[in-house]
Amino acid sequence: MFDEFVEDFVQSIKDKSYNFGATTRARLALDFCGFLKRRRYGAAMICRDTYETFLRTLKVRFRRTRCQPISKVHLENMGWIVKLFLKFLHARGKVRVDWLVARKHDAVPGFEALLAEYTSFLKDHKGLAESTISKYVYHASLLCRRLKDRGKTFNWNGVTPEFLYAFQRKQARKLGFRGMKNLFLSLRTFFKFLHQTGRTKIEAYRYLVNVRNFNLSSVPKVLDLEDIHKLLNDTIGTTPTDRKDRAVLLLLILYGLRISEVGKLTLDDIKWEEKQITVRKRKSRRDLHLPLHPAIARALYWYIHEARPRNSPHRQIFLTLNKWAKPYNYAHSVWTTILYRIQRLGLKMNPHAFRHTVASQLINNDCPPEWIQSLLGQRTYSSTRIYAKVDLAHLREVADNYAVNL
Repeated sequence: MFDEFVEDFVQSIKDKSYNFGATTRARLALDFCGFLKRRRYGAAMICRDTYETFLRTLKVRFRRTRCQPISKVHLENMGWIVKLFLKFLHARGKVRVDWLVARKHDAVPGFEALLAEYTSFLKDHKGLAESTISKYVYHASLLCRRLKDRGKTFNWNGVTPEFLYAFQRKQARKLGFRGMKNLFLSLRTFFKFLHQTGRTKIEAYRYLVNVRNFNLSSVPKVLDLEDIHKLLNDTIGTTPTDRKDRAVLLLLILYGLRISEVGKLTLDDIKWEEKQITVRKRKSRRDLHLPLHPAIARALYWYIHEARPRNSPHRQIFLTLNKWAKPYNYAHSVWTTILYRIQRLGLKMNPHAFRHTVASQLINNDCPPEWIQSLLGQRTYSSTRIYAKVDLAHLREVADNYAVNL
């Protein structure tokens, strides 16, 4: 039914300079077309249930052919390709998939001007980052969509505590403590905006229910050293991917950098003669100057001279290893190839866990907390003291002394 559009869709993926994996997975559109033919689904029958049913068939087929469950990341990537294909058909008027753009605030009829003004308010007056603005506007659009679903002309002065409590309770079914905290902050900012612009005379943000999050209530997740050694040994090779992955891993393991900080490193940040590396655009908005470790210096040297695409006008250190040789769209995309390597080895890791592991190992080996704070570039000691909760050696000593006194 839509087979003749698959080739054009694949070409559009290539024209948008997606990575090689996305170009390869674009062929999944053929499987989706075959699925529609077998089920005899017409263009008017394509909905969210159709999309979710197709993903369930992919999970079953993967388990039968590979004899193991499909990973969550791999399934999300395939679902993303199917959504791109549906949006491609939607742009050409072949299908209507309004449910795919339901998250965009401009898809809430009657609230477009309000949310556009709210976006400008967050950017110009609050000075928030783009990612934070997107999250705040998304939560506001959820509230506006809830009002629209009620089918009544709504006045912002008529907001009741019961309505806000019911809305928060519905969102709490799919959010954790941190998600509910973010929802509370974004809704409070939205209602303050409504109050300041004169759309409501009541301070509705006082009706919101806040979720209390206790300080130092969680324990940082640390990695097993054997798993780290296994991952590092897997990067011993001369291929461009091995060179890049080894350099990224050493920056994470030895310095405890965030993956976003690794993705933003440029060639100008490495001072070879001074044996120093500078980490810029950090979360604390302060540059971090670190001594250039010999192992990291060797890994970066071999990557830049053998694996990094030559004659590239970009100054970022880590570039895509395809013919376009561009910087990654998102700093976290640097983690993509390492994630495939981790899944192949059967490990479970996330990039921020390396940072926790570095701090935990240092504090377990009697390193002064002030040094750890300087290495991680943290502003206050309160951010560093949480790693004392995983200091098993000293905690065991405290427990033994307490048992002796009893």
